[in-house]
Amino acid sequence: LILYILNVNSPYATLTVNLFFLIGFLFCVAGLILYTLKKKYIHTVFHVATLIGPVLMMVGTIILFGLQ
Repeated sequence: LILYILNVNSPYATLTVNLFFLIGFLFCVAGLILYTLKKKYIHTVFHVATLIGPVLMMVGTIILFGLQ
């Protein structure tokens, strides 16, 4: 996420890695927004979204360090 925000021009930070970070971050934010709705079962959706987000960021990190 830091690479995406700072737009670091690293040869290892490919578009795929940046997309994994961005989509993971968006899943976390979507979970946060959905949690504020306070509807039935939204808490479960919040947990699913906040689990998927970090997993996507971890995959991006594995790809990033696997390319070096």
